[in-house]
This record gives sequence, C-alpha cells and structure tokens, in this order.
Amino acid sequence: MAKKSVWLSWTPGDAEEARLHEVGAALTRVGLEVRGAPWANDLARMDWMECAGQLIGDSAPDAWLIVGRAEDFADRDVRYGLSMAAAVSDSEKGAGPVIVTLDDDATALAGLSLLQGAPRLDARRPDWAAQLVAHLHRPHSAAGRSDVHFNVIAHAAIGQWYEAAPAEGAWSGALFCVADDGATVDHIAVGPRGVLPERTSLEFPQRGLKAASGGVDFTGSAVRNNISAEESFYAKVSGAPSCVLFGPYDPDADETESYILRLS
Repeated sequence: MAKKSVWLSWTPGDAEEARLHEVGAALTRVGLEVRGAPWANDLARMDWMECAGQLIGDSAPDAWLIVGRAEDFADRDVRYGLSMAAAVSDSEKGAGPVIVTLDDDATALAGLSLLQGAPRLDARRPDWAAQLVAHLHRPHSAAGRSDVHFNVIAHAAIGQWYEAAPAEGAWSGALFCVADDGATVDHIAVGPRGVLPERTSLEFPQRGLKAASGGVDFTGSAVRNNISAEESFYAKVSGAPSCVLFGPYDPDADETESYILRLS
C-alpha cells in the first residue's frame, strides 16, 4: 500500500516552531509523508497561490492540513487566503482540507463556504494523527461542488480573476458581485472554461449593479451572454471581498438563482 501524503499549511507562520516540530513528528510516527510550509499571509503578493499549486496535479497530496490557533483562524487575511487556495483545489479536484486546531477553538474557520464540511482534529489529543490516518483510508466522494463551477485565476502580472459558471447546462446571462467592503469588480470577460480569454465579446454588459442578500450589500457587473457548459464568466476583482454573489442573470425574470460564498 502506497504511503499517504499530506501538505501542511502552518498558519502561525514563522511562529510556534516547537509546536510545528511536534505536529510534524506526530504525522511521521503514523507513517505519513509530510510536506508543507509556514503560511505566507501577504494578500497583495497573492502568496496563497504557492500553496494552491501544491494541492493539485499529479503530485498532489492525499490531504491538505490547515493547522493553527484560534488567533490565526480569526485573522481575516488568513481566512481569505485559505479560501482562495481552497477554491483552486476544489475546482481542480485536488487535496481536500482537514482543519487541525492547536487550542480551544470549536468554531475554527467557521462560516467559510469553501471549507464547510472539512474534518476537524484537535492536536492536543494523543490520537489525533491516528484519526487523520483513518480519515485518509476511508472512501471519499470526488471534490468539487455539484451545482456550480467556481475558481480563481491569479498572477502578479494579470491580477486576481474569479471564474464562475454552471457545473452543467447553461446560464442565460451571468452576474458577479462582491461585498461592498472595499473590493471592486474592475473588468469582466466571457471565454472558454479554465482559461482566461485573450479577447472577449460581451453582450449588453452592465456595471455598477447593486444587490443585497442576508444583510450584505453587493456591487458588481453582468452580461447577457449565454454561458454554456464549456464557458465561464470571469470577473477581475481588486481587494479581498468577504463575500461574493454570482449566478445567471435575467433582468426580466421575477426570480433568478444565485450563489453566495463567504470567503473571510
């Protein structure tokens, strides 16, 4: 049987080195191959991309361990960066997250849409690493949301682009909004799924749209393009929105389905 592997994101960053060694030793004792890095928390440099790249592809680990203290999990930038890495891994069916707490925090990373359902382990328990091994050897359903495709494409040269589309079928029009907390939708595009288009043709684009849901005010943009199962709607976003709202867009319909993801 091949040895199981994990990628460890240490959210205290460069702090708590002794505890990091304890966690790594516990994982090694139960026969796991351990790779990882201290969590880099610079959103301007989009440091989360390095972690995201480790979670996907042929060399992806069997699990992504998010390890930290209550104070780390309460940090808005940490929460947002973890959500971004989770979006990439989820979209590419990469390593699934497992949250490991170092102290009393029953609500670690509570409310983050892309980390809902992630198993939670308490590193103070003597059997926590054995529990992880048991989890890794249980069958799991394929990663990814069944109802919608959501991803983020980011690079220092092109900025941060969110990608939204139906998981199957088509949308008649598309809308993407960010919470009114300093983030903005700067540009939009429609093109092939998974590849930011070099050129785009927008049908009746609308910008500066306002929406509200669950007590959150949103602003964003929409198009009337038909978004097929092979296409996506892309929105270039500045800042780090706490929530995003997206879905099909038909201004003449009485009701349209929309999706809200909390990211921080």
